[in-house]
Amino acid sequence: ALGHDVAGDSLPTFSWITPNLCNDMHWLTGCPAPQTSRIATGDTWLAKLIPQVTALASYRNGSTLIVVTWDESTDTSTNQVPAIVVSPYIVPGTTDATDHNLYGLLGTMQDILGYPRLNGAAGRSSLRPGLGF
Repeated sequence: ALGHDVAGDSLPTFSWITPNLCNDMHWLTGCPAPQTSRIATGDTWLAKLIPQVTALASYRNGSTLIVVTWDESTDTSTNQVPAIVVSPYIVPGTTDATDHNLYGLLGTMQDILGYPRLNGAAGRSSLRPGLGF
């Protein structure tokens, strides 16, 4: 359904896209590429998807925001995970050094959609001021 929705520029108001276990940089026995290629395989998957989404009219008119993030870190001392936010409203190269977390990302999504912030998202910083969207 994802391919159809992207091709028709008909993604729902909120879409959560998760790659399969061969493309999510974890690797799984039976994946066609070797485990040593798991990062490159995930990069290739994203390199195909992101241009398709940024080519959509809904992206170009500012109705679509792309957030690429991970759910864990291999650096257990900091547990920092990257988040890449793509929008026509964000000046290319903008960075935000604020200490955000996944609850802040959830809260930002709730703000954008006009929902009240629930549970762990309440009181967390928004990504919007630092990134200008």
